[in-house]
Order: sequence, then structure tokens, then C-alpha cells
Amino acid sequence: MLEYIFNSMKNTEKNFEIICRNLKRQKSFNKSVVFFAFSVAAYAFTNEIEKKEPGNENQES
Repeated sequence: MLEYIFNSMKNTEKNFEIICRNLKRQKSFNKSVVFFAFSVAAYAFTNEIEKKEPGNENQES
């Protein structure tokens, strides 16, 4: 009976470690996605500013 309890506790601890490891990886991935989204938004914003500047020779009709 004690062996069953301790094995169960050991399995639970292993599962918690796996979950913690996956959460750390998810956090890293989320940071990368936020950086990419910010970069795309900044690029789009600067593109709009360049299009609106008077005297810009690169305007398309």
C-alpha cells in the first residue's frame, strides 16, 4: 500500500516537472510572438508615415 502511494507521488512530481518545463517554453514562445507582432506593427506604422509625407516621390496612384 505504501509503495503505491509513494509511486503515485513520484509520478505526480514528474508530471509537475513536465508541466513546468512546458510553461517555460510557452513563455519563451510568447515573448517571440509579441516581439514579432510589435515589429510588424512598427513597420506598418512607419510605412504609413512615409506614404503621408508631402513631396514623397514614391507615391503610387
